[in-house]
Amino acid sequence: MAMTDQYTLKTLSNAIDVLSLFEREHSLTIKEIQQETHMNRTNLYRILYTLRSRGVLEVDPQTGEYRLGMKIIHLSSLLLQRLDVKTIAHPYLCELRDKIYETIHLVVLSNNLAAFVDKVVANEDINMGSYIGWTAPLYSTASGKLLLSSKEDEHINSYINKTDFKKFTDCTLIKKEVFIQDIAKIRKQGYSIDAEEMVEGLTCFAAPIKNHREEVIAAVSISGPTTRMLKNKEKILKELLNNANNITESVNKTPQGTV
Repeated sequence: MAMTDQYTLKTLSNAIDVLSLFEREHSLTIKEIQQETHMNRTNLYRILYTLRSRGVLEVDPQTGEYRLGMKIIHLSSLLLQRLDVKTIAHPYLCELRDKIYETIHLVVLSNNLAAFVDKVVANEDINMGSYIGWTAPLYSTASGKLLLSSKEDEHINSYINKTDFKKFTDCTLIKKEVFIQDIAKIRKQGYSIDAEEMVEGLTCFAAPIKNHREEVIAAVSISGPTTRMLKNKEKILKELLNNANNITESVNKTPQGTV
């Protein structure tokens, strides 16, 4: 069993201990789980009930044995997908950078934030503040708005209602009705624009990467000074959309692309 310290939640730690047993075994009975973990039977029942109710564990109705549930499979597939798309996309991001000579990002959705998982730098005339591992609000970034626009209306409305729209610049979309209009526009045109909504003087364009089910799994973006981005908008958008399509094709040629 894992060591604990003053910051560890014992119940959560015990639940992780239970899940760790399935690294070695495909299925286990309650008796086997208790023998391995030495937990109090009542506490173990509560943990197993909770894990079952959240889809993390499943129980075979005939044998009574527990096994990993679909929630674990889903989360694992998301992790593999994100790792795969970064590996596959990187050379394409470099290629796009060399064609446009602006900074390129690869962004995924993470807990209703835009998570920047790759960055290829060219001219960085403006301090973007971005780095690999950085997270930013969905509503104020081109990639974030694009990723959000791919979700169902119910999800988008829930996000809007729960989000405190902070004003980063004079151009940040803080009026919710204006933001909804922008999401509709993104859906129609197939790409997103951050017009100095996060950083003054910085404009970004973003395009989607999709899996074989046509679900948006990531976004590729180009960021640069507004004057240069708008001057070369037509060329930039053409190269961006072509690049995102090429990454999509490569992702879906791999076994993981069928996840």
